Parts: sequence; structure tokens; C-alpha cells
Amino acid sequence: MQPLTRPSFLCWVLVAWIATLTGGCGRSLLDDFSGIGLDSGVPDGSLACDVDDACNDGLYCNGAETCVDGLCAPGEAPLCDDGIECTVDTCTEEDGGGCTFEPDDARCGDGERCEVGYGCIRDACESDADCDDGLVCNGVEVCVDGRCEATPAPDCDDGIDCTSDACDEAMGGCVHAPDHTACADGIFCNGDELCDVSTGCVPGTPVTCDDGLACTSDVCDEDARSCVYEPEDLDGDGYAADTCGGGDCNDGDPAVHPGAVEICDNGIDDDCNGLVDCLDPQCSSQPACGCIPSPEICTGGLDEDCDGLADCADPDCALDPACVCVPAPEDCSNGVDDDCNGLVDCLDPACAGDAACCVPQPESCTNRVDDDCDGLVDCADPDCAGNLACDTCLPVEVCYWDLDLNCNGLYGCDDPDCFTFPSCCAASETTCDDGRDDDCDGLVDCADPDCTGNAACCAATETSCNDGVDNDCDGLVDCADPNCAGNAACCAPTETSCTDGIDNDCDGLVDCDDPSCSSNAACRTICLPFEVCIFDVDADCDGLRGCADPDCSFWPFC
Repeated sequence: MQPLTRPSFLCWVLVAWIATLTGGCGRSLLDDFSGIGLDSGVPDGSLACDVDDACNDGLYCNGAETCVDGLCAPGEAPLCDDGIECTVDTCTEEDGGGCTFEPDDARCGDGERCEVGYGCIRDACESDADCDDGLVCNGVEVCVDGRCEATPAPDCDDGIDCTSDACDEAMGGCVHAPDHTACADGIFCNGDELCDVSTGCVPGTPVTCDDGLACTSDVCDEDARSCVYEPEDLDGDGYAADTCGGGDCNDGDPAVHPGAVEICDNGIDDDCNGLVDCLDPQCSSQPACGCIPSPEICTGGLDEDCDGLADCADPDCALDPACVCVPAPEDCSNGVDDDCNGLVDCLDPACAGDAACCVPQPESCTNRVDDDCDGLVDCADPDCAGNLACDTCLPVEVCYWDLDLNCNGLYGCDDPDCFTFPSCCAASETTCDDGRDDDCDGLVDCADPDCTGNAACCAATETSCNDGVDNDCDGLVDCADPNCAGNAACCAPTETSCTDGIDNDCDGLVDCDDPSCSSNAACRTICLPFEVCIFDVDADCDGLRGCADPDCSFWPFC
């Protein structure tokens, strides 16, 4: 046999490698690696595609693969859960794939069996009463041939489109709550459409606008969504006649109205303030009226310096306290621009919703607004007595929906009946002074750690000096707060400062009165130019006492 040459040897190696890959004997490398990245031959995230079908691996339980940006993406496995605790819920590929729910009697109590679609039910019985589980919403249990059987859950659909239908154990069965918003057509002036739980939506009663004044035109303004009472303005100057409350003393002359410029020699009260010509303060600066200049008095209501500008409108008053606005919360009924934004009382957006700015409208019984300004909302207002929306009141609020079903003017989670209802619980205490456990953790307002540092929970002083909490919300915690000076938890072994007015070591002696401060420069009235080494004192006020001072290095005793 001739020795193998190098080329021949390489050929044999190549043949052996190919044989290994193709399974010349037993499993091959291709067998070992053929499944990488594949689901039944279709790769997830690696195979190019143009439609979802190109990615389908034929399996149900791993979800439907899709084609995303030209590559196959894995699907989301189906959730197999029937909500019945005693069934075993699985996904199967048999018969095209699907979920199976197998009853497991072992998960039920003694004498019970598991029923698919129902749950645990008593097995043996003599009468229907033996099978009754006391619940309404899972159907009626009956005894059939000595064996308890479940019947379908009650069908609460009343066929009325505007009702929300559900079975509620607390109410003893089906509840059909009217949802008046489902009937609303969005038009204000034709009234509020309501839901009758017996017949469905019924038309609203058109809004009636009548202020009882003969000299106004009363209309329902759809754009403003309110009644508009417009005084009759015969001369078109923007002001109605005095008799109609508009202040126009001559509703036949558009040049005469409140705020007009007083002409000082025409014998007419142009600005309707009851003063004619020179008797009107507007004319005080006019030569024809004999104005004699004097320093402007910024609260006098007159143009004392005869420059045509009175009080704060005069630059002379720019720095007068009466004319300098210091922002404060807007008082909506004092005639003053308290917050210095140029808007007074109800013209200021800060007064939106303030009782002083409420314009009475007919009470709508379903819009969550106190339309007639009597402090009562919707069904809580006696004006809504007899309204269809308030005639079907339940004894308690049903918290599933954001509705006022017990007619107390409070909707859904805003009703005390629902404060502890799971879906009404916030993630944390949202308000720290409303007497409500917002996050349902059993801690109300300031008792909840979520309210730490909230202004509503701040004490007048630091109430504890070792709790790690800034009790008075001044930014200083425990011993860092001056309120804790002298507290045992904050006592130092010696006076740490001789000028802070605090008894740091709690010995009853403050600053220089404490012997600890005897050598402190702040506590010495006379400092010598050198140390007196015979005494253990700091006579030269350099902070070094006796032999510790370099001045005493030569002293024999040192």
C-alpha cells in the first residue's frame, strides 16, 4: 500500500466529514442542528416573508406567526382560562388546536364535583334546596335524579340599548342601569334625552328661557349651550336703557351711554353718571371749567393736576401704594383685581365655578353641573323631582358604572358607597385632607405615608426629633430643625457652637455661659498677645490651651 500524499489525505478527510454530516452512521451533525430557530421548519425572526401565511408553522398553541417588516415574527400563545378554579385548563394541538377545560373533582370540597362552565357543585341531593349555593348570578342549582345539576346563568340583557345590564349579587340579580348619555344627541336647546329602562330613549324637554323681564329678548344659544338674556338696545350703542338695567340714560342717542367721554359744554350728561358738563369730574381739567392744578391725589377720583388723567391712570401715581398691585388670590365678589391679571371678579378665569359667579340656568338633571346655582347637583336638586332620570333610584350606588344610580348627585367612584370598590382605588393617597382612603390601604389622609411632606399634614413644629420625617415641612429634619434644640435625641457631648443661641449639649447653659466655650474667641472679652502658660486656659484666644500652645514650649512645666 502506498503512503498517502497530502492531496489524497485531504480528500479522505473531506469524505469522512461529509459522511459524518449526512449520517453515515447514526445521528449526524445536520440532525443535531436542523431544528435551530425553527418551529416545524419555519424560522421565527429569520425567514424572509411577504405575507403572514409564509410564516405559519401549523401549530396552534404557540400563537399565529406574522410577517413583520419582511421577517417572520413569533405569535402570542392563546390564553386558556375559563375562570373556573376546579378545571384544568390546557392548550391542545388535536383536531386543529384549541383550549380544553377538564374538570378535576379533587379541587372541590367533600361531597362536591367539578362542573365545566360552572365550578364546584354538590354531588348527591334529595331536593333542589340541597344544591342551592346561595348565589344568584351563577344560575339556579337543581336536583335531578339525586344529583345536583347547574342551570345557565341568568341572561340580564333587557334588549334596551341605553341600559347597562349586569347581574349583581348585592342587588339580588339583574340590574338594568339607565345610561342617559347613550341617548344624548349633543343638542343643548332641545333638552336632555333620557333613558327609560322600560322603553329606551325618550326625547328631552326643550330648554325654556325666560328671565321674567319684559325688556329683554330671551333665547337659547346653542353655541353657548345656555340661555342668553339680551337687554334691548334701541340705539345700538351696546347699552340698554336704564329701565332695563343697562344704564343708558338716553337709549335714543348712540353717543350717550355709560363710559362715553363727557363733552363739557353741550348741556348733556354724555356718560350717564348724573353729572352734566363742568359738574362731571371728567371736566375738572378743562380750562372752561376752571381747573386749578394741584398735586394728584391717587384715590380722590378727580384729576387734581389738570392733565386729563385721574388717580392710578395718572403716571404721577405709578408708585403710589394704592396703585401698586400685590398679587393675592382672587376674591370673586369684591370688585378688585386681587391677582393683578387685569381681570376683576367673575371676569377672571380663577372665579370659574365660584358661587358668586354662577349664572342661574334651568337645572339639567344628568349633566353633573349645578345649573341653577343652589348648591345641589342633578337628582339631589328638588327641581329634578319627577324627572325620569331621578325616578329609578337604587338604594345604593352600583360601582361598576360611572353613573348616579342612587340619585344623590354623586357619580360612580365619587360616591361614598364606592370608596373601597377595587376599581375606584388609586395607586396612592391622591388627596391628604378629604377624609377618604384613596388608595384603599386602610390609611386615611395624613396617616398614609404617601402624604408625608404634604402641606395638609404639616405640624406647627417638629413633633419628633428622631423619626426621620420633616414634621413641620420647613425642609429641616429632626435635629437639623431648630425646634429640636434641647431635645435629648439631639444633645451633643459638648457645646458644638458658641454663637448659635442653642444649648447644644443640653446642660442648661447656652453659648458663652457654657464652660465648654470658655476658650472660644467669641466668648473672650480680652485676648492677650501670648499664652499664660501657668494656667490651663486659652488666654491668647488662638484655640490652644496651656501647654498645647506653642507659646508654652519653653515653659519648664510643659
